[in-house]
Amino acid sequence: MEDSDADDDLQDDLPRFTMHPIYLDRFTKGVNKYFGLSGQVVIALTEHLQNEGRTVYTDNFYTSPILTHYLESKGIYICGTEGLTTTRKKKDGTRVEFPCPPASSQYQKYMGGVDRMDQMTRLNKQKKTMRWYRRGERKLLEISTYNAYIIEGHTIDHDLPGKRRRDLLSFKLDLAHQLIEGFQGRQRAVLGRPRSDASNALIRLDGKNHLPVPGEGTNHLCYVCNLKHKVYNNANPGVHYSENPHKQRKTSMKCDKCDVYLCCNPKNTCFKDFHTQVHL
Repeated sequence: MEDSDADDDLQDDLPRFTMHPIYLDRFTKGVNKYFGLSGQVVIALTEHLQNEGRTVYTDNFYTSPILTHYLESKGIYICGTEGLTTTRKKKDGTRVEFPCPPASSQYQKYMGGVDRMDQMTRLNKQKKTMRWYRRGERKLLEISTYNAYIIEGHTIDHDLPGKRRRDLLSFKLDLAHQLIEGFQGRQRAVLGRPRSDASNALIRLDGKNHLPVPGEGTNHLCYVCNLKHKVYNNANPGVHYSENPHKQRKTSMKCDKCDVYLCCNPKNTCFKDFHTQVHL
């Protein structure tokens, strides 16, 4: 459902941002038999729009003649349609398509933002669970992220000539990197006396029995790549993640002796650098 007068600055061009209230079981208790649950939801969400001359656009699930007459009596106009054409059956059994009235173009204009939002924030189907609010939390997070992406598009051109269009996925990746940048997880407790930096350096540079072996899982950052990435960020505060020349690469290989995950492939020399360079 969308209100045609909501924030003209951000509503002029599609795609649009979305305001998404949540209705709970208070709408399902004592459902009005004339309007049904869908009509009752629309009435409740438009109480603050009465007698303001607003137009509300709804899809076919919420649209009904009785709801239209009721909202009109409250000074609210409503527009809804099921398609751009409608089919009628003639007496001889043949079917003929007739175009819908001009109101359908207005419906497409103002409902486009909602339909686009539903497409971009769709959640994968999950098994039913008692913790239904978790799905609501995820949906609200997706909508908030999508709203931020749309607002960014009004300040930064997402479709610059000669460059790849900035889509929602790239926006989410940048958002994730900015949220976790500088975060350090809890360190595992080490039994016994911890090694000093000097003793660690002596071990990694001794040149004895440093063999690459597969580690556990694949979700491990290369120590050397991550160190270079952080050093560059500290030397260049405020630099964007994509502008850092030292990328944080993941690896499944580690040094058997040092127990440190390192890139070990023909393209990167992290394993060699870690065991030969004093200052990384």
